[in-house]
Amino acid sequence: TRAYYRGSLRRVEVGTVPVTVLLNGTPTALPTLHARAALRAGGDGGQIRRSGRDVSDASIEHERNAPGRERRAQNGGRGGSGEPTVMPLTRELLERSRLAAGVVSVADPVAARDVLAAALSAGCKGVAAVSGEWLVGIALAAPDADGLDADGVDQLIALGVAPQNRRAGVATALLRTLVGESDRLGRAVVALHTIAERDPMDPLPRAVRRGVAEKLLIGAGFSIHPSPPRVAATDPGSFGAIHLPPASGYRLAAAATAVSARLG
Repeated sequence: TRAYYRGSLRRVEVGTVPVTVLLNGTPTALPTLHARAALRAGGDGGQIRRSGRDVSDASIEHERNAPGRERRAQNGGRGGSGEPTVMPLTRELLERSRLAAGVVSVADPVAARDVLAAALSAGCKGVAAVSGEWLVGIALAAPDADGLDADGVDQLIALGVAPQNRRAGVATALLRTLVGESDRLGRAVVALHTIAERDPMDPLPRAVRRGVAEKLLIGAGFSIHPSPPRVAATDPGSFGAIHLPPASGYRLAAAATAVSARLG
C-alpha cells in the first residue's frame, strides 16, 4: 500500500526527539529534525523523502528506501562568504555546485535546482554568481516563442541573489553580464516588473522594490516604459523595460516592442 504524510514538525534540540514514520507498516527512524520540515512517504519501493534544515542551516533532503539505503543532497544553505565570481550558468556548474537559499523563489532546494536545470534544457541562457562551491546568484533569459516577429528577443525571467550577498553589486554584475552576452549575439532583452517580483520570505516594501528594479535595469542599459494596459489596470506600479544591442535595426526594435506588449 501507499500512504502519504505531509505536515510541519516543531523545532527540537538535536538528539532529544526521535522521528519515526510507518513505512508500509514498518516503523522507520529518520534523522532528528532541527527545524520545520516536510515529510513525504510512499511511492514505489517504499521511498521516504524529507526536506528540512540541519544545525548548519543547510537545507537537506533524505531519500530512504525499503532496504535502508540513503542519499543526501545538500543545498539551500547560506552560501559562501567570499566575493562572488560571475560566470555562465551551465548544467555542469549546476550539478557540481550548491544552491544558496533565497536565490530563487522555490523554497525546496532540490526543486529549485530542478527548475533551473529544466530552464537550461529548454534553451534559456543564464549567468551565475559563484562563491566557492555555492551559487549565490543567478540571472536567466528565455527566448520568446510566440512567433517569427519575435525572432532575436529574449525575456528576463529571473534575477536573484542570496540574502547575505545582496546590496553588494552582485545583481548589477549578473544583469550586465547577461545583457552583454545578448549584445554579443545581437539579441534584444525585455522585462516586466510587477508586484509579484519580490522575495517571498522577506519582501521589501513595494516602492522600494520598484526603485531597486528600475535602478538595476537602467544601469544595464534598459529603457523603461509603461506596462501593457491589461497589466497596468490591475498593477499600477508595474512597468516594462527593453534593452537593444548596439546598432540594432528597426526590425529588432519592433519585435522587442511587440514582445514587451504581450508580457503579463
